[in-house]
Amino acid sequence: FIISLFFFFFWYKSALNNFIRDNNIDELTGLKNHKALKILLESLIQDFKDNSSVIIIDIDDFKSFNTKFGYGEADLILKKLGELLGSDKRATDETFRFFQRGDEFVVVAKETNLGQALQAAERKREMVSNNIFSVSDNKHRLTICCGVTTLKKDDSIESLTDRVSKALKEAKHIEGKNNTKSIS
Repeated sequence: FIISLFFFFFWYKSALNNFIRDNNIDELTGLKNHKALKILLESLIQDFKDNSSVIIIDIDDFKSFNTKFGYGEADLILKKLGELLGSDKRATDETFRFFQRGDEFVVVAKETNLGQALQAAERKREMVSNNIFSVSDNKHRLTICCGVTTLKKDDSIESLTDRVSKALKEAKHIEGKNNTKSIS
């Protein structure tokens, strides 16, 4: 009985860990999803430390890409972009897909001030614009806009995401897009 109980406990714990992991991973990109982002942001806000920054990344004109090439090809582009962004990070960075059917990604950069986060966002922006994304017989060039902000002592998830979204909106309203803007 004790051995059976031990194995049941081990199996249950493993199954629970797998469920939690799978529930926090975006199926398409393999990156952490918006649920995992919310958990991390809640933790950062609760245990506030200076020098945590957030970068939001949005693909320029992706709606017209979907219309022209279809959702299948668009999904493959999102997967490749997710892999590219996920591979370009430091040990203190975590990359997320913001929403399941969206083309936005978020990087939470711990131990990173606004200037360093701007440099990281610019590096990612240039990396994406210099990359060729091959899908089927098509080769695509993408550009992105980035919004950047830092976590403040009195932030909530809403105030933080509103601020970084406002910075992204400013970047997207510049002619030609392919820009990075920050709000402190």
